[in-house]
Amino acid sequence: MSLAVLYGQHLDLSTTFAVIVLCAFITHMIFKYKEPYNPIPLAGMLLVALPSALSVLFLRHVCWIFAIPLAFFSFHFILAISIVVYRLSPFHPLASYPGPIPCKISKLWMYLQAKDGKQYLYIRELHKRHCSDIIRIGPNEVSIIEPEAMIDILGNGGVPKGLVTTARNLFPDHPTNLLNTINPEEHLKRRKPWARAFSSTALKDHETKISKRCSQLADRLAETSGKLNLTHWIHLWSYDTMSDITYSGGSEMLRHGDPEGTLEMIYMSTRCGMIFEHMNWTAWFGRQMRSVQHRVGRFRLNAMRRAAARIAEETKTKDLYYYLRNEDIGKELRPAADVIPESVLATLAGTDTVSTASLAVFYLVLNHPDVYRRLQSEVDTFYPAGSDSTDPKCHKAMPFLEAVIHETLRLHPSTPSGSLRTITDDMSGRSIGTRYIPSGTSIRFHNYSVLRDHRNFSPCPDEFWPDRWLVANGQLPSPTKSFRHNMAMFIPFSYGPANCVGKNLALTELRILVCTMLQRFNMRFAADWDPSEWERNLDEHFALQSGDLFIEVECR
Repeated sequence: MSLAVLYGQHLDLSTTFAVIVLCAFITHMIFKYKEPYNPIPLAGMLLVALPSALSVLFLRHVCWIFAIPLAFFSFHFILAISIVVYRLSPFHPLASYPGPIPCKISKLWMYLQAKDGKQYLYIRELHKRHCSDIIRIGPNEVSIIEPEAMIDILGNGGVPKGLVTTARNLFPDHPTNLLNTINPEEHLKRRKPWARAFSSTALKDHETKISKRCSQLADRLAETSGKLNLTHWIHLWSYDTMSDITYSGGSEMLRHGDPEGTLEMIYMSTRCGMIFEHMNWTAWFGRQMRSVQHRVGRFRLNAMRRAAARIAEETKTKDLYYYLRNEDIGKELRPAADVIPESVLATLAGTDTVSTASLAVFYLVLNHPDVYRRLQSEVDTFYPAGSDSTDPKCHKAMPFLEAVIHETLRLHPSTPSGSLRTITDDMSGRSIGTRYIPSGTSIRFHNYSVLRDHRNFSPCPDEFWPDRWLVANGQLPSPTKSFRHNMAMFIPFSYGPANCVGKNLALTELRILVCTMLQRFNMRFAADWDPSEWERNLDEHFALQSGDLFIEVECR
């Protein structure tokens, strides 16, 4: 007896389509409640095997050549309609929150905004367009800028990191570093050696390495005449500095350049993560693709070689490895397999974030000559010609330096889109600020919007105005009665138990570098270069990344 007789002989066309609709609807419900990170078993069964089986229902009406494509088209068309209608319907748990229709339908739309590095600008524009503190930026994702929501999301007992954290790392079999550790208890355990590595005592050792590299950078720039790309030199400096801090050396990019393309490896490894962040299931395919593994793995292999060399040598300085391996507390040393991923994270995060923040400082002060003159005057007061500008002893007495750095970080935070958290299914929803967010929802507390919100910083929240910090500290009178300076919302390093553990190190690097550069040089934008290009070329691939910054330097 043929399959047609068994399955389709007694079904008319309308009944056949009714069966297709029912199967498509059931498939939608299965994926809605059990979306797998490995799509092959479930997707293969429901999206390929099921419509193939349903094709026999059409054999009574068309020949087999047309039955299979007709079944596939009908099934997937009805499935797509079911998904779209549900996500746009008033029955969706996030239906009350505004947002673009393409965002509500699919995460593909947000990925298209993110792949060019402008996600953070797009999300802020959505908040402004909809005049709302919460907007829907995905089928099950929202962005929030309500001040009352920060502690509920990022604070102790807040919303945990979600699947995106591990998806960016291609779903490792177990947590490999501090950043991709989701479990709060495990995160706290992993964070302890990091906290020791960046304590005030440990920073004293790191300061010596930072000072040495800042002096080397200044010496190299002094040898360069005419137009130079400061972005290139700052990236070399930042990588060498983090190598010294992490491995006690091993990199001399300021001397030899980057013949191995290490900085390009860093860029590609972070850029690859954008599609995995927005469509988590694609990370499974990324694990199977040699080209993706090559992009992500090249830098890791480089770090493994550096780590092996560091472990083979006798400890000479108290570098990051000294703390991550527990050498400082005399306990059983952590195995290299546990420490290497942490060192990869340190080099990646430390190079990208500090270099972009440094370039932002120089861009903004050069773009505001009055600020440049005041800052250089303060540097000259505490570090006159001939003195050691790399000695951090005067930093605490330099209020304008601190104001410039804080204002830069307010305008250009290193992770402008913030950390993505997920209210898991077992949490049964959560009150976030003044809202109730259902389970299964991913949440961004959008740093970039919060730091430029007039409710937190005014007047002129979008303008570079370092004096706002001096007014807030009582060192200058307020220029207006509407002055606002909400330090609780100053979160360029995030907030809570998962905030940036290297915050104090980053600030130390910025202070030493800025003092060294302004004491040693007079700087200006290159005459044949449009400065506005720098901000236009800022890209976000998890961390903010800088484009070219062409300047001319003159030794003082």
